[in-house]
Amino acid sequence: MHFRLLGVVTAHVDGRLVRIGEPKRMLFLAVLLLADGRPVPKDTLIDRLWEHNPPATAQARLRNIATEVRARLETAEPGEGHLLPPGEGGYRMRVARERVDLWRFRESCSQAARLAERAPVKALHHIRAGLNEWTETSIHTAEPEPLHRLEGGWIAGVRVGLQQEYRRALTQCARLELRLGEPNQALTRLETLIKLDPCDEDVAELLMNAYCLVGRIPDALQVFRELRKELKELGDEPGPALTKLNQRVIDGDPALRWDMSDQPTATIEEPLTNLGSTSYDKAAETLARSAAQLVVATARDGSVERAGVPGGDLVRFLRNEFDGDDRATATLTRVLSSPGDLDAVRQLCETLVVSLRADQSFRQGVERLVDDGPALAKGGIFAEKVRNAAVYNGKVVINRGGFRIGG
Repeated sequence: MHFRLLGVVTAHVDGRLVRIGEPKRMLFLAVLLLADGRPVPKDTLIDRLWEHNPPATAQARLRNIATEVRARLETAEPGEGHLLPPGEGGYRMRVARERVDLWRFRESCSQAARLAERAPVKALHHIRAGLNEWTETSIHTAEPEPLHRLEGGWIAGVRVGLQQEYRRALTQCARLELRLGEPNQALTRLETLIKLDPCDEDVAELLMNAYCLVGRIPDALQVFRELRKELKELGDEPGPALTKLNQRVIDGDPALRWDMSDQPTATIEEPLTNLGSTSYDKAAETLARSAAQLVVATARDGSVERAGVPGGDLVRFLRNEFDGDDRATATLTRVLSSPGDLDAVRQLCETLVVSLRADQSFRQGVERLVDDGPALAKGGIFAEKVRNAAVYNGKVVINRGGFRIGG
């Protein structure tokens, strides 16, 4: 049996809804689940169920509510009534944390925080898993509502706290997506967040950066204008960091832009490294060049996040393989954000060569994804033909139009 708190409070058995009944029973269940296995005294339960106006029969009614909830759990799944054992001084729910969406959400957020610096791809996986715990009716509204429809001052305070946790997780997710070259994914989350709190300067800064990365400069400037308007009404002004960012956008700072066709073309015209003369070494170098070209082309046409696109699949494969390797991850991210940066593309090629030589399964994965990619030159040269070409150390040019070997 599993329980939900991040939306309507419910219990489920194999996907089937367990009908708990009236709101007081749902509130009783929520209070116990929020206690995370700790006993809740009867006086506390009475206060949270009826606040400052408990009925004279509150003790008896509390006992009846506990009996009814226990019976509903037992009926839904025989043996599960033990999750709510009879209590003397109070009640508690003996439920494993992994059975409650709230605790799964918090565990995912904790994992993401621990991994954010050294393994950002894994961190992003965890934070997305955590956000997926929020029910659909909740996550797509302007303001998520955990503990939905439950009333009372205490539960309202808990709800606000959970909403703040949700916002922090959404912000962390967007931050990781920007770091890993997924600005369009981040935009959706940041646009939601700025609606929830139009005066949040941290979110505004991330949103402005995301708009710049996808070339939506007017939208980035509009974010600053709207935030400044909101703050002025409160007698305040944007902080120096956001003001400086706004000026950089106005000045057209190229460091804020996702590199497009107006940026210099990355051209590799000499052997990347001294790899020796064996055919395997040469093949690894050529395959690395092919993979790097596909990454560059994917970054330029904005298809990094599109499922089923060979270049996008290759980028996702490399992110997973490089996870835990800060240097490799940073190099890939740099190419995705600045595909015209020759030094970054060269470094990615050299990183790929090392991995291709050391790990046969990695090489096979890259080969498969590069082979699925588009023609590498105007004449229709595919990755397999490039690898089999006689010219391994010739001039190799990577540009928006394709991949050329020789003069």
